[in-house]
Amino acid sequence: MIGTINNVVKVDPDASKAERLGIKFLSGSFGSAVGTLANTPFDVVKSRLQGQQGQGKYKNAFQAVGLVLKEEGAGALYKGLMPRLLRLGPGGGIMIVAFDFISGLLKDF
Repeated sequence: MIGTINNVVKVDPDASKAERLGIKFLSGSFGSAVGTLANTPFDVVKSRLQGQQGQGKYKNAFQAVGLVLKEEGAGALYKGLMPRLLRLGPGGGIMIVAFDFISGLLKDF
C-alpha cells in the first residue's frame, strides 16, 4: 500500500528536503494506517484463537470472524484499533523516511 501511495503522490524535485521528507512521512503513515485498518479484524481473531484453552469455540480464522460478527457485531473486530493506528501509522512513515535515507547512503558507494 505504501508503494502505491508513493507512486500516486509525486514529490516535486524542486521542493526542499524537509518538504520531500514530510511528504514521504505522510504517505508512509497513511499507507500503514490503511493496512492496519484492513489487518485489525484478523489480528483480533488471531488473538482470540491463541487465547482460548483447549477446544474453544473458535475453530479457524474464517469461522471466528463469522462468530464474532454474529455474537458481538462488527465493532468487536476493531477492538484496539486506535492504539494500533497510533503506533503503526507513524511507524510506517518513519520506516519510509529511514529507507530513503539509507538507500541514499548506499547509492554513494
